[in-house]
Amino acid sequence: MKKTLILAAGVSQIGAGSAYAKESSVTVYGLFDTSFNFTSDVQTGRNSGGALVGGGQVNMLDGSLGGISVSRWGIRDVEDLGGGLKAISVLEGGFNPGSGAVTNGGTMFGHQVFTGLQSELGTLTLGRQYDPMRDFVQPMTAAGQLGGAIGARPGDIDNMAKTRR
Repeated sequence: MKKTLILAAGVSQIGAGSAYAKESSVTVYGLFDTSFNFTSDVQTGRNSGGALVGGGQVNMLDGSLGGISVSRWGIRDVEDLGGGLKAISVLEGGFNPGSGAVTNGGTMFGHQVFTGLQSELGTLTLGRQYDPMRDFVQPMTAAGQLGGAIGARPGDIDNMAKTRR
């Protein structure tokens, strides 16, 4: 009787251990895109005689104004729930590299915030995230290949300039 009880307790511990999550990964990532703009002979004021005076001016621009992409940072989490099922989440926000200020109207995580489940059957996510036009169609358009926001339609009604989520 004593040996049977010890064996049953040991088997129950093995089964309980396999129910815990097997793997977890948290990734902190970011993209820093900026450009410098130098303009010579910029009017900066007037001298005491009223004549225009000026000089060179250097500006640091965010990537959305002259680069490839908007500067952003984020946290991505993947938690293995067992049985091929994973819980996923993303928190992503933008910032201005010149000042460090938060973009997207002051919202800390204004780019993407979503959570979901992932398995071999597919992925289901809920929250603020990019739409399929941005992910699949925009890279193959003139806006995605050549012109950026300049190649998009006025008002960005089809989201080819990636202004909406």
